[in-house]
This record gives sequence, structure tokens and C-alpha cells, in this order.
Amino acid sequence: MIIQIDTRENLPYNFTRYPCETEVAALKTGDYSVRREPGGETCPVAVERKSIDDLIGTLTVGRQRFERELERARSLDYFCVVIEASMDDIRFHRYKSKAQPHAMSMSILSLGVEFGVPFIFAGSRAGGEYATYGVLYHWLRKNVPPVNK
Repeated sequence: MIIQIDTRENLPYNFTRYPCETEVAALKTGDYSVRREPGGETCPVAVERKSIDDLIGTLTVGRQRFERELERARSLDYFCVVIEASMDDIRFHRYKSKAQPHAMSMSILSLGVEFGVPFIFAGSRAGGEYATYGVLYHWLRKNVPPVNK
């Protein structure tokens, strides 16, 4: 399993705790994807990583760009957004923006319904790395047969 990390990812996960390799690649959608073997094709799955402040910025000033990404993600077999925070972190305004917690919570739920995209509240950065690995591992296991060598 080779986890691909988008070239534009600012603080990438390193996945050193997990049985996988990583490589940097130019992904069209999302921050992370996967492929089964070296030289193989990128699988039609992606994970978008968001810190809490990045998420709030995406829901406010970056909303149109984020909606375009969610629209592109419709072409994938699976796409999700992994958030390095909890829903309570949003509810109790544990972010820098003055955006109202209720409005941000409803925006997340609305986008999830509109675009059919799960938002995974992973609780922390370590939780985000764990969730990202888990999503990619299970998608690959379910959808791509093992390589016979």
C-alpha cells in the first residue's frame, strides 16, 4: 500500500506508525490517495485533511473553492473530509474566526448532505492520521485485488 500525499499539502502526515509507504504526488482532488503498488495507478479515492481553523476558513471565505473541490470529488468512488477536531470544538468556538458555531456546524452538515461527503471528526491531528490511514486501507482492501508476485 502506497499512500500518496498531495504536493500542496502543507503539514503532511508521515504514517510512520502504519505498515505502508508514502510518496508525494500531484493529486487532482484531496490531500491523500492510495495505490496498490509502485508504478500503479492512483485509486479513485481521496481524503481531504482539515485542521479546525482551516475548516472554518474553508466554510467562510474559501467556500466557493471548497464546493468546487466537492464537486470534483463526485468523480471518485469515495471521498471524505477528515477534521482534526471534534464537533464540540466547533460547538464551543475553539477556533480563531468570529464565525458563529451554529452556522459552522450547519454548514458542515449541509455540505455533507448536498455532496454526499462524510465529514469525519477525528478529534486531533493523530486521530486524523489514524482515520486517513484507516479509510485508505479499508477502501483499498475492499476495492482492489492483491498483487500476485
